[in-house]
Amino acid sequence: MDRRQEHTSGFGGQSDNLPSEVSEDMEFALLPQVAAEKVSNQQWINARMLLKMCDLSASQSGNPIQRVVYYFAEALQERIDRKCGKFPSQELEGEIIRKPINVEQAEIHLQPATMACQQEIPFKLVAQFTAIQSIMDATASSRSIHLIDFGIENGSLWTVLMQHFTVRYDCPLELLKLMAVGSSKEILEVTGKWLSSFAESINLPFSFNIVVSDLKDLMEDFFKLEDDEVVAVYLACRLWTQLAWPNHLVSLIREIKWRQVLIHQFSWNVLMKHLSFSVQCLTV
Repeated sequence: MDRRQEHTSGFGGQSDNLPSEVSEDMEFALLPQVAAEKVSNQQWINARMLLKMCDLSASQSGNPIQRVVYYFAEALQERIDRKCGKFPSQELEGEIIRKPINVEQAEIHLQPATMACQQEIPFKLVAQFTAIQSIMDATASSRSIHLIDFGIENGSLWTVLMQHFTVRYDCPLELLKLMAVGSSKEILEVTGKWLSSFAESINLPFSFNIVVSDLKDLMEDFFKLEDDEVVAVYLACRLWTQLAWPNHLVSLIREIKWRQVLIHQFSWNVLMKHLSFSVQCLTV
């Protein structure tokens, strides 16, 4: 078994049933994840070897997987350089001048590739669609709905729900409010403009607001909740960031008069040893 196969055989044989192109993309996408683990363990040599393997197929102009891996691997390489004291402000590599990456700009630039990735490798969508169905069921008779999303990413999750509300004729929706919580105003605003444009195209009454704050600094007053609206809270892979403040987010959500809280979180059993959370939840 070669090195690449050694690091990408964790699917339990399930990838054998997929088209060869999809299977290869899945395996390729795992390489930078393994490299990131090596970086976190300060195994610099192994991490560099894996990143060199990424360079063989990664590309700024390739398919969505290749573009995501390209930028992810570049960021990891720069982190290694900084840790090893080898990162000047600019360095010449052949004819290419490498500059420090603006993380916010990189995330915005990658949004189309990320959305395409979700369509091609839809494992994450399984959990997201389950969350959407749960919200549909919990708000079936609600005319004003307030969604609070901790970690909205590109917002593509909510387009499915928005389309559902446009054809809910038995109980027409009067207003869908979506509040995104994050630490980057620029990224949230880009997502908000895209979702607002989508809502307008399907004639959905829609309002998008942002809360720019670290999770540990959040307060109930930030959310501007109304008495006549139903509140649903969605947390996607964010609980691990709360281990330093194990009770803050829990207490905050309990203060909100929510109809439903959905949690999409890996390593749930491990996290629950540190977080006392008792809500209806979605785990994967």
